[in-house]
Amino acid sequence: MKDIDLSLLKEAIKVAEETLKDIENDDTIKAKNKRKKINKALEKAYATINVGNFTEKTIAKRTDEVWESLLDENRPLAFLIFIFGIILSGTFVFTAYQTYSFIKFNLDPTKNNIDFNEELSSLVKVDYKEQSIVSLYDQMSVKDSTGLQNPPEEFTIKNDSSEVPDLNYLVNYYVYLAPLNNKDDKLIDKEYIKYKYTYKDSSTGKYYESNIGTLADLPVEEDGTMLLTKGTQNKDSKTDFKVIFWIGVNIPNEQQGSSYTFKFKVDADVAQAS
Repeated sequence: MKDIDLSLLKEAIKVAEETLKDIENDDTIKAKNKRKKINKALEKAYATINVGNFTEKTIAKRTDEVWESLLDENRPLAFLIFIFGIILSGTFVFTAYQTYSFIKFNLDPTKNNIDFNEELSSLVKVDYKEQSIVSLYDQMSVKDSTGLQNPPEEFTIKNDSSEVPDLNYLVNYYVYLAPLNNKDDKLIDKEYIKYKYTYKDSSTGKYYESNIGTLADLPVEEDGTMLLTKGTQNKDSKTDFKVIFWIGVNIPNEQQGSSYTFKFKVDADVAQAS
């Protein structure tokens, strides 16, 4: 397999990271929303590069996504930034696919300039009781009844309408587990890592308790993250999560002493309610 050129993607990443620095102290809704879009695009780009199993088309797509995250109402200006970034990189040859797709999806005058979900996504906050990273290192394998006594990981997803008090909306949230393992680590197979979670919604009073599952049971997204759960939240409400992890007794002896590290990653979009 021939080597795939990553120079365009790396240049896009560089411009995106510089943009994040420029707007890091801007507390307007527009800036908050832009930071979220850029970070999401960068996360996918980094994940693709780190996994290593990619195609030219995938790299072109990730490059487009990073440039698209930099777009605001002034789309022609953003396109000039795109071209200028290519020139600065010293790379004058780029694929027809990238040019066509960028123009088609970002300069199309029929495309709506305002994405309702993206513009209001900054209304949603996630508060972790300690931190979002979970490290299962050298843990003893235990029965489920014992594992369920482990201290839970706790976090809250909440939304605040104070910036748009007259708007009626719903929040759709998605809770992912994003692996943070080094390639040289001796890892626990996901089928031996067990979990159980509960949550309570403040506006409805709904309490939910999941069944016991394993990480191997969870759907895996394109970027390697695992979808733990998803749900809907009413305006001005919060959802309190508690998640417990443990190592099951069926783990083979050769995996004793292994580790697995991941973090919680929460995505949310705001949908207009009828």
